[in-house]
Amino acid sequence: MNRCIALAGAPGTGVEFLQAGLAARLADAGTPARLVDITPWLLGHADSRAPEADRLCCLLAGVDAATGVDRRAAETIDAQLRLALGAASWPYSVVYGRVEQRVDTAWRLLQPRLFASVSRLATVADTVPQRLRPCCLECLVPECEHRLFRFASKP
Repeated sequence: MNRCIALAGAPGTGVEFLQAGLAARLADAGTPARLVDITPWLLGHADSRAPEADRLCCLLAGVDAATGVDRRAAETIDAQLRLALGAASWPYSVVYGRVEQRVDTAWRLLQPRLFASVSRLATVADTVPQRLRPCCLECLVPECEHRLFRFASKP
């Protein structure tokens, strides 16, 4: 199975650091999965198609810690990315905080999907998320991202 974890984010949001941190965690866990930055594809700057692999989800780096860029421009690109993810029907979740906090939060979000059975992954990918499900950690519904703050502080 060619599982893919897509990453996206506006300039200055640290997508490359998130990718490196998750790659290290995946290697430590011996879990095969590709990490792909799909930001150029979402913004229409790439001629290639999105990865066709078993898409676990997309992790969108929040603009809360954007550095070295115009904050307003980063927020505009962030909004474009969210619209493109919605149009592509790609489930995503937003990760916030400093680099290590983002990696920790992303890892907790991914664990149920990475270590679930193949049939469970298919079920998660095929269901249409319901608005404001009780547990955002399981559904990755973007409308529920405000609840991620609660999970981010738990060990």
